[in-house]
Amino acid sequence: PGRQEQTPNSSLHLSVLSGECSNLSVWQTPSVITALKGETVNINCSFSAGNVGQLKIKWKRNSTGEVRYLYVLSSNETNSSSSENRLTHVSDVAKNTSTLIIRDLHLRDSDLYICEVLLQIPPPIRKVQGKGTYLKVEARPRVELRAEVLPSPNGNKQLVCVSQEFYPPDIQISWFEDGKLITNETHNGTLQHNIDGSFSITSILKLSASDWNETKNYSCHVNHSTLSAPIIERISVNHHDPGNFGWLWMIITTSIVILVVGAVVVVALRKYSASKTKPPSPREITPKAEQGAREPVQEATSNEEFGIYTLLGQRLPLPV
Repeated sequence: PGRQEQTPNSSLHLSVLSGECSNLSVWQTPSVITALKGETVNINCSFSAGNVGQLKIKWKRNSTGEVRYLYVLSSNETNSSSSENRLTHVSDVAKNTSTLIIRDLHLRDSDLYICEVLLQIPPPIRKVQGKGTYLKVEARPRVELRAEVLPSPNGNKQLVCVSQEFYPPDIQISWFEDGKLITNETHNGTLQHNIDGSFSITSILKLSASDWNETKNYSCHVNHSTLSAPIIERISVNHHDPGNFGWLWMIITTSIVILVVGAVVVVALRKYSASKTKPPSPREITPKAEQGAREPVQEATSNEEFGIYTLLGQRLPLPV
């Protein structure tokens, strides 16, 4: 994990990085490790201590003096490991090695990491530390490309290429039209420093009305030290002006909505007018009281024998 830079002469490299005290010596290889954000790295430390009764191994950061791990080993406990958050420490007295493992690297993990060994038993107490391993964390850019129509009376157009969250800050951005390098009408914005230590920058290519209305292919090329090849984002500009067509579609849609609403209103008004001019039925104009008075009489004559009623209310049977 990580890209390790080795020196050509390993024997010279060890003598430079090693620390020595009597029969105790410590060295760290390699001197520099370069890795990408999110990766995992192993920082190695080797020591020679002869007969060991008890020793203490400490990992610390040079810039802050922060102790990452402090662990005591004895001859009865030759192997040990411990974990804390993104860090794991593994030591082996039998092999005279200690390794600091850092997972999910952050840009702020960049620092010089120093391995220190303290031999406590047998006495006298001796302490030696290595020259350190420098961890350099970098980040690849994320690139996005989009087209914009500016809110201005003349409707200026431009292409925007955004490179985000990269480190180190040196970056190269180039524009191409149909495969040909564009040397004018481009503008790179101010380099922005993000809270996590990374950088972002925006590059703009301004287009004329003739370029925008023709069918052309544009590309934004981003080159960075973390890339083996440039990142290329492409976009095609159609021969139709999306700004004009946007207004046209808005007008058409609005007209259709107005026509539909108008038709619904006209139909509703016609139905309402027709309901007002329709002549009432005989039943509707007959008073309810009169309708109620007629119904009992009809029901009575249908259920009783036919008879004649006098003016005094007497009922006389009809002659057979």
